[in-house]
Amino acid sequence: ALADEHGHHPRITIEYGRATIEWWSHKIGDIHALDVELAGLTQELSVSG
Repeated sequence: ALADEHGHHPRITIEYGRATIEWWSHKIGDIHALDVELAGLTQELSVSG
């Protein structure tokens, strides 16, 4: 839902015992302010559970 709301989709890697979510702006080949914002929101979701 978070990614769809912002029209920006992360790379998600699921491994034994953990999931990694990477926000990256492919169009600019770097991290954008939106990536940082979405990373913070992702962290809030993981903490609130």
